[in-house]
Amino acid sequence: MSRSMIRTVVGVTVAAGVACAASAIAAPPPGHGHGHGALRAALVADQPQPFASQCQAATSGAAQGFAVLNAPGKPGGAPSRVIGTVSLKRAPQHNATFAVQLGTGGTCTPTGATLTTNSVGNGTAHFDVRLPANATATSYYVVLQQAPTLPSLPIPVTLPSVPLPMQQYYATPAVTLS
Repeated sequence: MSRSMIRTVVGVTVAAGVACAASAIAAPPPGHGHGHGALRAALVADQPQPFASQCQAATSGAAQGFAVLNAPGKPGGAPSRVIGTVSLKRAPQHNATFAVQLGTGGTCTPTGATLTTNSVGNGTAHFDVRLPANATATSYYVVLQQAPTLPSLPIPVTLPSVPLPMQQYYATPAVTLS
């Protein structure tokens, strides 16, 4: 091979590499661009309120993880299912289990998934929820709920077996999936 041909091959290879790198850098991160696909939302801590609505989207707060939501299928209209991953980071609840809920408009749908944190408060869960055929919502959010714990009493007491309502500990803002 001649030197000029080697220079041409090297030049084309470098130019192609730079073009690929530039396109990767220019692409917006999930949830921040236009078009369709998975959307990422910050997971923020919520202060549990006894007897308050326990399925609300987050409005503000410092991120303690994230959720990625996706509605596969043809774009436009209400999705028929939502696939998600939720990741909690450095939570104060170590070795704790949360029920993962999919929320829309103040109503939660159980995903069947649980997120269990490790000894430093990290945990991840995945879910795939099929929505009812008549569902019209396009905005969804993730809520992590946990059953409240009762304080221990110094004397043995038998309490009636009444299920306690789940309390919201973490939530994401709503994202539009269509």
